[in-house]
Amino acid sequence: MIASSIDAKRDIAMAATENLTLSSAADEQHSYGKSKKVTEQEDHVSQVSADLKAGGSVALQAGQNLDIIASRINAGSNVALDAAQDLTIASAQDESSYFYAKKSKGSFGRSSSKQQEGYDSSNIASVIRPHHQYHQGC
Repeated sequence: MIASSIDAKRDIAMAATENLTLSSAADEQHSYGKSKKVTEQEDHVSQVSADLKAGGSVALQAGQNLDIIASRINAGSNVALDAAQDLTIASAQDESSYFYAKKSKGSFGRSSSKQQEGYDSSNIASVIRPHHQYHQGC
């Protein structure tokens, strides 16, 4: 399940004979502009989480690996995560970067330039919120 949402009034149960993955997806935005004097570029990556919300319990079972990446599980009761092999609960990153450069010609053939750039990132964690108890089985 990638960047999707399930909202149930009662229980949610998902099972896979092999791998089961709840993962965010990257929403990307890019812009680039260039003229004779100015170059600008911006890049943004935002994670769109997979969300499970149940009024009752949430049970996820994988015949092999169970991966929860930058996703949210909210249960009114218990959360059970069961993987026959590996259970991975991981984060993903939101990222932003920019670049700006300007060239100018001054008097007497002199030239000058101005350049700025920056980068920012933040981790988007997986969140598991059971109302009562959390059970992990491997």
